[in-house]
Amino acid sequence: MTHHIFGIRHHGPGSARSLRQALETLQPDTILIEGPPDAESVLHLVGSPAMQPPVALLIYVPDKPQDCVYYPFAIFSPEWQALHYALTNNIPVRFMDLPLAHRMAGDSLETGGQG
Repeated sequence: MTHHIFGIRHHGPGSARSLRQALETLQPDTILIEGPPDAESVLHLVGSPAMQPPVALLIYVPDKPQDCVYYPFAIFSPEWQALHYALTNNIPVRFMDLPLAHRMAGDSLETGGQG
């Protein structure tokens, strides 16, 4: 089993282009992307022809929308290119990072739930 890890500069056009070329050459069977696993349920939307960047994920606690995390994607985002490549080639893709639900719950606990 071979693994490839790519150091990526977020929103880097050169990184996006190089990553896309590497994916097309390597034809991986799974792609992992740094990002919130909490959002995996909406990843399929990236494959829709109607979904055109710039787009963003916004994750928040409904009763505290001011405590949110924003993940922007542009056509020149390496993450967008990897997501799009995976979904248009039927390759499993997953976000890998600590779930934001833990961090957001921790923020609430640290302030005693008072914000």
